[in-house]
Parts: sequence; structure tokens; C-alpha cells
Amino acid sequence: IFLGAGFWGTFGTVERGTPSPGLSENEAAENKAAENKAAENKATESKTNLERAREDAVLRASGLSFGGLFERTPLQPKKLISRFLSSLIWSGVILAIIALPYSWAFRYWHQIPGTFDFARAFAIEPIAGLGLSLPAWSFIEIALMHLIVIALPEEVFFRGYLQKQLSRQFSWQRRLPLLGGALTSAQIIASLLFALGHFATNLQPHRLAVFFPSLLFGWVFDRRRSVFTSALVHAGCNLLVIILVQGYGLA
Repeated sequence: IFLGAGFWGTFGTVERGTPSPGLSENEAAENKAAENKAAENKATESKTNLERAREDAVLRASGLSFGGLFERTPLQPKKLISRFLSSLIWSGVILAIIALPYSWAFRYWHQIPGTFDFARAFAIEPIAGLGLSLPAWSFIEIALMHLIVIALPEEVFFRGYLQKQLSRQFSWQRRLPLLGGALTSAQIIASLLFALGHFATNLQPHRLAVFFPSLLFGWVFDRRRSVFTSALVHAGCNLLVIILVQGYGLA
């Protein structure tokens, strides 16, 4: 048995690429070509996967992957839903924290003597036949407009592009750690440009005050690396002002 095994191991093994017993030269050449083609396809696939991984890494670093929605790798529904819910929770908690102190400051600044009318603030109307009162569709339209038309494009540019590029250029910038995120030079410069852009559309000094909420949006982006989360907070802040203006009956 040992002699037979040694004989077979020495003389019976067929090396890859050499004609095996029973195969013609043409068949061996075809097999070799098929092997080379398979190896070439595998190398191309590996290169493509590497390029996809690099592009996806850039998207995630810029906060523009949107839970994998715009990544080149196959979409993972569970990951998308998880990131979406996480962004909703984060933005909801942040808005809940700032809503009360901002509302108090808003009333103090404008010297408002009246009371807050919730029905007027949220444009609440009774729903016929259901015995319920819900916000009118006009209020929902305003909320969606501020998220999709205003907050999201501004956050894509000022946070996803500008703040990210400034962070790369200013390698010397200082980072002031703040609740898991940081306050950076890039955030301050991006917020200054954000405020100047708002001032340019309406030459009123109070328009420059958006510099301060812009710092909050920048911190959210730095903390979460998600443009969608900062856009939710941005839209929520815009909507909070609208609710206060309508609730107090201001012009």
C-alpha cells in the first residue's frame, strides 16, 4: 500500500496546466483558457469591490450614505431602518432639550404678553367623523418643505461638503471635546458662511443669529456623521420658530 501510494504521489499527480491523461491538446488548451478567464474575472471582481468599498467609505465619512441608501454595496434594509430610527431618536431628544429654553428666550426677547395657543400653533382642525383633532395638512406640508427643500440641501452643502472639506484642509484645527462630539474651527467657519448666506437673502441683522443653531447642526454632524440627522434637527428648529410665531399670534 505504501509503495503504491508513493508511486501514485510521484507519477500519478497531474500538474495544473499540463495535459492530463485522456485529454487532447485542444481540450487541455481550452481548460487552461477557462482557468485564466476565471482568474481574470475574479481579479476584476475584487478590484470592483475594492473601488466600491472606497467610494462607500467616502460617502460615510461625508455623512451622505443615508444608512446605505446611496452606497454602491447592496442595500441592507435592516441597516437602513436602524439608521433612520436612530436619526429620529437623536433629533427628537436634541429638539426636546432645546425647545423649552428657546421658547422662554423667544418670549422674553419679543416681550410677548399673551398666552400660547396650541391649536393655532399647529393649525389643528377637527377630523369629521373621527372625533379627533389633528394638525391640518398645511402644517404637515410646511414641515416636509422645511426638511426636504430647505434643511436637507443646506446640510448637504454646509456640513456634508463644506465642513468636511474645511476639516481636511485645516489639519491644524483645534477640537474642543463636547458631549461625544467636538467644536472645531471648521464648524465655526462653516457657520459663519451659513449666517452670511442667510443675511445676504434678507439684509436684516437678526438673520446673523442663525450662526448659533448652525454650530449645533455642525456638532450633530460631527457626533453622528449623518447629514440626515443634522437635517432633522435643522428642520425641527425652523419648525419650532414657526410654531412659536403662530402660537403667539405674531406677524
